[in-house]
Amino acid sequence: MKSIQIQRLKAPVPPELSTMTFSAYRHLLEMQRTSRHPTDGDQKQIDPWALGAWHGDEPVGLLLAELPVDDPENVHLLSVFVQPDHRRRGIAEALIRETEEHFKPTKRRHLSAIYTTGKPGVACLERLLARRGWDPPQGRTLSVRFTPEAILESDIMLERRLRAQRRGLEIIPWSEVTAEDIAALRRSDEEAPWIAPFLAPWRFDRNGFDPSSVAARFRGDIVGWIITHRISFDEVRFTCGFIRRDLSRRGRLMPLYYAVLQALKPTPCSHVTFVTPFCYPEMIGFIRRRLAPVSEFVGETREVHFELPEA
Repeated sequence: MKSIQIQRLKAPVPPELSTMTFSAYRHLLEMQRTSRHPTDGDQKQIDPWALGAWHGDEPVGLLLAELPVDDPENVHLLSVFVQPDHRRRGIAEALIRETEEHFKPTKRRHLSAIYTTGKPGVACLERLLARRGWDPPQGRTLSVRFTPEAILESDIMLERRLRAQRRGLEIIPWSEVTAEDIAALRRSDEEAPWIAPFLAPWRFDRNGFDPSSVAARFRGDIVGWIITHRISFDEVRFTCGFIRRDLSRRGRLMPLYYAVLQALKPTPCSHVTFVTPFCYPEMIGFIRRRLAPVSEFVGETREVHFELPEA
């Protein structure tokens, strides 16, 4: 029986390996310095690092990681994949072990990985990492994936409720928000901070956004927004959603979600992804109560760490 060979990847990467990671990461297989999510306005520069596994001439596994340019001590594992008919043969563990061994003699002595539960193989991955001495995983975000129709037809989007929530709001496409609007938004936040630091819209639209993105005016001022990005031909991600706190308690963000979903109806969008950090407990509660029951997928993203021993 042929043995498994593991090699570090360099450009050009065999095209068969591109299907072994998430579509959002496939640009990293060009093995050139870039950012993880350039279309989301991500400016943090990384160097891709990857291992491939071969069974004879057949590529059967891929480990993809990033090396942050401004953080010389860390390695972030992005994905580990083994072809289904080659699983349970120790290939994933071999890829992780080879990664650990490679970085032992270097300054990059801290490894981490972020992954999503609710998918086949996650339990095996967690057992594998525990066996190798990685720290217990910690929850980071809650993710749901649903069809636009499932939400539009649910009682979340009842017209009478939306009318009350929409009162006083003018909802417009994000493309109609002007430079003057953004400047005014920045000034108001600088004078009296009210925008959640990680949800400022200019962090997410600088390198483009999906046309379904919307904003809300209240008494002439921009008070809320939903920035979306198309992550594949038929899937759109709700990347950033926010509304001024004094309005959020009245559910005023729901009409914005409705406007986005309506804008997506005539487009080739069959699925929507919605991700919320656990640091926003009110939104986490809303997802568990209202979105999860009509979603096709519900899962947590978890983070796990490993400190390399000296070589």
